[in-house]
Amino acid sequence: MSFPARQPRMTPPDDSDRVNRDLARRAERLSTAVREFETLSLAVSHDFRIPLRAIETTLLATIEGRRELDAETRRDLLVIRDAVSHLEDLIGNLTGLCRAASRPMDPQPVDMEALAREVWSSMPRRQGIAFNLGKLPPTRGDREMLKLVWTNLLANAIARCGERSLPLIEVTGGGSGNFSVYSVRDNGSDLALHFTGKLFYAFEQIQKQSPHPGTGVALAIVQRIVTRHRGNVWVDAGPDKGTIFQFSIGEIDLEPPPGTR
Repeated sequence: MSFPARQPRMTPPDDSDRVNRDLARRAERLSTAVREFETLSLAVSHDFRIPLRAIETTLLATIEGRRELDAETRRDLLVIRDAVSHLEDLIGNLTGLCRAASRPMDPQPVDMEALAREVWSSMPRRQGIAFNLGKLPPTRGDREMLKLVWTNLLANAIARCGERSLPLIEVTGGGSGNFSVYSVRDNGSDLALHFTGKLFYAFEQIQKQSPHPGTGVALAIVQRIVTRHRGNVWVDAGPDKGTIFQFSIGEIDLEPPPGTR
């Protein structure tokens, strides 16, 4: 008696392999979309600046070259010039945000205390503000990106406490496990807690005018850079403690996963 040949047993597909392939495809699509957005944003930023500079040049020539302008017309032209200048700043911030998201990282040991002191020394409009710099733990990261973090956070603190009779900015740091944590505290005007959850969204200040300076793209750039350093950024505020911006930096020997860079 002969028996039918035994059919080979079909191995069911491995669910984990299928999930991993799906995640890889989604990550690649996301990475492609991010690159396309960055390319478009940089191109738009460049193309927008050319006509804006022409408008600003024409406005200045009109204001300075025509003495017969009445006071109201001159005032209106100055308002337009300020709006054009503000738009140029926003375009520059958009370019900075794109670069913070796409620029290749160069991890190296960074003396954060020396870097914070260097940035503070180069900041404009810091005269008259007391600056206390505590001991900061060193870290490993992209020095130029971290310099931009300090620049934006210190500029934000200067803008916030500049009107105080005794303005004060304090920078401190510490460590916990594989993370280093850094704080920038100012004694500026009280930051309403309902604003703190929106501070790190790009262009939030345009969509909803905030009475507090320092919101908008600059803090979105800070968040993007810190995220690429496997860290986080948050803010704490209160009537008697001013405003404290904190950020953490983790170990970044490995590049972040696709789609998060």
